[in-house]
Amino acid sequence: MAHFTVDRFEGDEWAVLEDDQARTSRVPRHLLPPNTREGDVLDGTEHADEAGARVMRFELNAAAREERLTEARRLRDSLPRGPKGDVSM
Repeated sequence: MAHFTVDRFEGDEWAVLEDDQARTSRVPRHLLPPNTREGDVLDGTEHADEAGARVMRFELNAAAREERLTEARRLRDSLPRGPKGDVSM
């Protein structure tokens, strides 16, 4: 099973997915679950269809999305803060 993050949508037709090695690929948006949003994590499972063609099936992984958001918040909160109040230059 492969994991992908939805990087962005390009129009109504395409989604750009990023894999665990930070490689991106464009896939037709209609192949994704209907409620997919930017930042969602998808689990991709590859299988063969009736004709033997390789097909990727995507499912939303809500728990992985929350883990990534929690980590991003933790990293943001660890950044140094600037001075508070008015700043003179």
